[in-house]
Amino acid sequence: MGLIAKILSFTRAMRKEGSNVSIVKVDPGGGANLSPIHGSVPGIDAHPLPSDYALLVTTQRSGVHATAAYFDPLTQQQALAGEIRSHGRDNNALMVNQVWLKNDGEVLIENSNGNVTLAPDGTTTINNASATFTVSPSGSILGTNGSGQFELQSNGDFVVNGVTITTAGDIQNATVPSYNVHNHNIVSGSSAPGPTGPPQ
Repeated sequence: MGLIAKILSFTRAMRKEGSNVSIVKVDPGGGANLSPIHGSVPGIDAHPLPSDYALLVTTQRSGVHATAAYFDPLTQQQALAGEIRSHGRDNNALMVNQVWLKNDGEVLIENSNGNVTLAPDGTTTINNASATFTVSPSGSILGTNGSGQFELQSNGDFVVNGVTITTAGDIQNATVPSYNVHNHNIVSGSSAPGPTGPPQ
């Protein structure tokens, strides 16, 4: 038989034989409070809040309960069919971050200051209030902020604020097509080298 009870407290403990357990003190809404063992999915370490409710089930030991599930009545559920969404909450039960596995293949990780999105085509984008960094399936890498940008293009050229550095090491911009050719000769009457002319 199952029982839904209001959570009062949550305590980490270690039994005499060395096993780690968590004890959930709950108010079943009538009679004495209960202290069932916390049960959850292996590999998931989650700490419920006093605003949550627990579903208790009986065990093979008479009078002993364990938790089978938890309910958060304050947070709006947003996951669609086939999706998995997990989130962390502060002590006031307000969501502060989330990981969302969406049913179109997108993965979203975010908090109030930034996010990371892995799109279905493999495009990975990192955003915060000041900058964006994007890696595309073609292999290009783009970074921008309020003052400038750079891009490592898929062909290997590197472009930063309008200046291009080619894979051959040539440096170009819109005003001076190439900084690659710039020879120096000894100027007559001087031991110092001098330019033969402007960059070409």
